[in-house]
Amino acid sequence: MPLKTSHILFPLLTLMLVGCGEDGDSGQQASIASQLSYNWDVRPIISDNCFACHGPDAEGGQKAGLRLDLAEVATGELPESPGKFAIVPGDPDVSELVRRIMSTDPDVVMPPPETNKTLSLAEKQLLTNWIEQGAEYERHWAYVPVSRPDTPEPAGINEIDAFINARLAQEGLALSPEADKATLINRLTLDLTGLPPTLAAVDAFAMDTSANAYENLVDTLLSSVEH
Repeated sequence: MPLKTSHILFPLLTLMLVGCGEDGDSGQQASIASQLSYNWDVRPIISDNCFACHGPDAEGGQKAGLRLDLAEVATGELPESPGKFAIVPGDPDVSELVRRIMSTDPDVVMPPPETNKTLSLAEKQLLTNWIEQGAEYERHWAYVPVSRPDTPEPAGINEIDAFINARLAQEGLALSPEADKATLINRLTLDLTGLPPTLAAVDAFAMDTSANAYENLVDTLLSSVEH
């Protein structure tokens, strides 16, 4: 099946819009209900808001002896607060991290007011849900070997559309219906040549009922462009 412009452009635009809400909240809210990834969802939040005091490069050492980038430290007993843990995998109610980020007390809340950093409601909920899901850490993405993912179901559509369709389904959305042939040739011709199609070309494409009509049109347009 040929790669159709209508299958690619509109779902991609939809995904971009999903992730471009105010302060990024809409995209994060859409992700909250799904299985969260430390590298994809969590690390960016704590790196931006917490690592200055509790990360690998904290000046003067990590405050309270807490490093949020290391699972064994983040889930271990807090050195300055015996019996308390910043992260208790599976139990946000007893996790100090959740208590601190949800607090309205300026002496308790994290990040501290003097840092001029604040977490949005969506970010707080995301961190809470990640802990509830088990707070699974992942190696830094740069050290994770690249592997080819399995193509999502359903079969019968090209691989790019399959991945887009799977993500749209995760967000409660669906692929746009396929555009009619007149629209397809208009889009494709403008994309590849910068000019609209001729009426003769539109008629020829509309009458071409072969399975490879779209692919043939792509080849024709590419061969007509001067290099």
